[in-house]
Amino acid sequence: MRIQRLYIGDFGILRNQTLEQIHPGIVVIGGPNRAGKSTFMQVLRYLGYGFPQGGALPPANSKYEAEADIKLKEGHIYNLRLSGYGQPMLRRISGAGEEITSAEEIYGLDAFTYRQLFTISLDELSKNHNISNHDQQKLQSILLGAGFSDVLLAPQLEEEFYKEADKIGGKRGNPRVKQFKPYSRTIEQGVELKEKGLAQIEEYKSLKQELDEKIRLIEGLQIQIDIQEKELIQLDVIKSNYEIFSEIEELEIELGHAKEFEWQQELSEYELREVEELWKKYYQLDGEYRDSLDDFSIALGIPWEEAASFGENLLKKREKVAKYMSGISGMQERIRQYHFQEQNCQAKEQELLTRIRNTNSSWEDEDLDKILAIPTDHINQNRLAERVEEYKKLELECKDNEKNLDRLKDEGQTLTKRLKKLKGMEPVAGIKKYFYGSLVFTIAGLILSFVSQSLGLLLGVAGIVGTAMILIFRISSSKDIKSARDDLKNSIDDLDSRIQLEQGKLDDLKKQMGVIKDRLDRDIDLLGLAQQVSGQMSYNLLPGYLERLRDIQNRILEIEGLKSQLRSSEAFIDKQFGEYQELISGLWKKEIHPKNWDDIIAELDMWNANIDRAQNMKIKEQELKSIRIRLIDLISKYESIIGDIESKDFGEIVDIFLQKGQGAMDYKEKAKSLEEKKQRILYSLRPDRISKAFIGSQSEDDRAEPTLIAAFKGKYYQYISKEDIGQSYKLAARDLDEKNQKLEDLKEDRRKIQQKLDDLSTTDILVRGQRQIDNGRAGLRFLAEEYAVNMMASSLLKEVGYNLLEGMRDTIMSGAGRIFSQLTDGEYEGILPSESLLQSEFQAVLSDNANAQTVEMLSRGTREQLYLSVRLSRIKDIKPSLPIIIDDSFANFDSMHLSKSIKILTQLSKTHQIFVLTCHGKLVEEIAQSGCNAQYWKLDRGRFIPHEWDRLIDYLNQKNLS
Repeated sequence: MRIQRLYIGDFGILRNQTLEQIHPGIVVIGGPNRAGKSTFMQVLRYLGYGFPQGGALPPANSKYEAEADIKLKEGHIYNLRLSGYGQPMLRRISGAGEEITSAEEIYGLDAFTYRQLFTISLDELSKNHNISNHDQQKLQSILLGAGFSDVLLAPQLEEEFYKEADKIGGKRGNPRVKQFKPYSRTIEQGVELKEKGLAQIEEYKSLKQELDEKIRLIEGLQIQIDIQEKELIQLDVIKSNYEIFSEIEELEIELGHAKEFEWQQELSEYELREVEELWKKYYQLDGEYRDSLDDFSIALGIPWEEAASFGENLLKKREKVAKYMSGISGMQERIRQYHFQEQNCQAKEQELLTRIRNTNSSWEDEDLDKILAIPTDHINQNRLAERVEEYKKLELECKDNEKNLDRLKDEGQTLTKRLKKLKGMEPVAGIKKYFYGSLVFTIAGLILSFVSQSLGLLLGVAGIVGTAMILIFRISSSKDIKSARDDLKNSIDDLDSRIQLEQGKLDDLKKQMGVIKDRLDRDIDLLGLAQQVSGQMSYNLLPGYLERLRDIQNRILEIEGLKSQLRSSEAFIDKQFGEYQELISGLWKKEIHPKNWDDIIAELDMWNANIDRAQNMKIKEQELKSIRIRLIDLISKYESIIGDIESKDFGEIVDIFLQKGQGAMDYKEKAKSLEEKKQRILYSLRPDRISKAFIGSQSEDDRAEPTLIAAFKGKYYQYISKEDIGQSYKLAARDLDEKNQKLEDLKEDRRKIQQKLDDLSTTDILVRGQRQIDNGRAGLRFLAEEYAVNMMASSLLKEVGYNLLEGMRDTIMSGAGRIFSQLTDGEYEGILPSESLLQSEFQAVLSDNANAQTVEMLSRGTREQLYLSVRLSRIKDIKPSLPIIIDDSFANFDSMHLSKSIKILTQLSKTHQIFVLTCHGKLVEEIAQSGCNAQYWKLDRGRFIPHEWDRLIDYLNQKNLS
């Protein structure tokens, strides 16, 4: 079984927390103390069983709520939900087949077994972890393994039978103990009665005389004991109050020597302490006042004697200075704003001049008025842009039209040439060519005939014939040539019409361009650009130029406005400077450099500090006067004791009062202590038993305080030291103990003699003795039989349990022993149960065949490893494989044992999901370095955050250091 997702809605510190895609193997959750780890373990403990009612769980904010998606071994996934204290609700999410309807069927274990085995904290790894004896026996049965609950029944029955037998006759069946005792005693008494009845009758008289003698001795000894007890009471009281009475004597002597401090008028301790505190404060304040005068006189460079009066005059001007001081920050801001605006204005002005030069290089710095005078408002920028665009469009159309016109003219020239060529191919022209051609061939044939008559004849004939054939062909094609010539003439006429049409369009476009150009030229004149614009291509710049010109004009107006504001601010600052200068001159004859506000501020700061000094002096002076008045008022109440106040110095008056007042308070305290100590002694003397021991009378007059104290003193002065009293007390106590013991012996002798006399005086003593013997034997026989049956049963069951344990000892803890051996690196080779199966103990078997060690003999770490081995062994035996929760159970393991433990957990994680809760970075590091596949979460004040293992280690180490 694996937990895939866990949602904790409300459980202690954990609220609205979801752990998604939880790892099926080892899940490490690291967090510092009080982060919520133990709370998280509680959630997992009760997830399959429901939250129990009671105070053991952390409280919910509203109502306990938790939910988990659980994947079973078969691959089915179920949702398990807890709400409040209700039972778990189960719902299948995926899977087929018969549906599981209860969480108990999934877990397959009772809540106690799961809680004790699968949730492991340091408590579970101790011998006793706050569970009842019954639960310990139940846990022992679980740890020993399946089938051992029946084996444990044998020692339980053995113990029950043994207890029953022990209640009857003890361990050995002695007839003089427990339930046998009364019957045995009855038999003994019956025998004694019979023996007494057979004694001599003359014994009675002898015993009677002996009894009278014992009574006389008891009465005399009782009188001695009463006297001794009174003596012991006196010694005990004196010993207990010896130091107190010694202190009383010392206080009486001290008070006798300090009679001068016994004031008739009672002094209030509160007033004395108030005078002390006021005088300390006055002395300290007087020094501070003088220091402030020195500071003030040095700061102003005036004589010390004039400082107070100068401060008084300065305080009269405090409100005016404060008023101006409060306004200085505003003036500083005003001056700062002025300089800022001045710099801003200069920057804007410089930027404007640069923009002017870039817009029109012919303008100079002094042309600002000229630029402002340009009537840019008379020109509509949008309309100007439209004109420029329209001009550009017409210009492009003209170019296209001219290109088209040139193309048409070129085409007309080509057609004209073709027409001239066709005119040369007419028949008349062919005849002429034929004639000239025939003539040429004839002449050539005649010339060649002079060389070769045949060749000449052949050339002449061939030439004439060929020319004739060409002529015949040309004449036959003359109709086609004529038709082509007519088509060319028509095309040329059509081209001429198109050329005239295009030329008309071009003339119209140029006319429109002329109109727009005139209007653009007027705008150029208005903008003062007639000399700068050259050619039509410059028209494209007009809209941008107009926009820049308008921006320049706006900037000129803005700068003029800024300059006007600067002039106004400068006038106000100059006026304020004059007022501040007048104020400072009135305080101190000092001239301020014109417009040097730093000097003004420095002077105001200095005078503000001086006013604070003057105010401080004034406050201290007033406090001194107030304290002086209060001191005089307090001391004047005791003028009769102090003396004439008017004739003495103020400091002398206070010193005298404090000296005499402290003496009076000490005298009063000692007198009070003396009275308290006397009352303590009287309190110890007042009980009847004690007062009777000292004065021997119970009348009210005899128990008056003087009488009791006098009796105490009389006894006190009989001893020279407390040790002397202690020694006398020991001797008296010892003597009293001896007398009491002797008295008890005499009384016991008297009782025995009286008993003997009573027995001797009974006539039916023999009959009663026999009856007692018979009754005792009857009761004793029944109990003896019951005792024998219980002891026999206990013995048989003990033998059975021993034989079972011996037969199964090697197999009970085999799995746990292997784990324990692995954990301890072979130092121990196994684990055995205790001699008594009922005891929740185990024994560790050493590898060197030494005697097995009990858990008390093991170190804490080894003991925890043993209990961990037992639990892990049982976990491996239990099906299904349920989640395991380990809460810092390795805190006492060293590095070697920790590494071994992690290897075992790594193997176990192949079959079980393991949650490891820890606050130690070392454990996280060991798990990460072991190479096992693990998932890491950080838990911080109830919040779960997925984490990398190295960052989690740093976080835990940092938290542990803090």
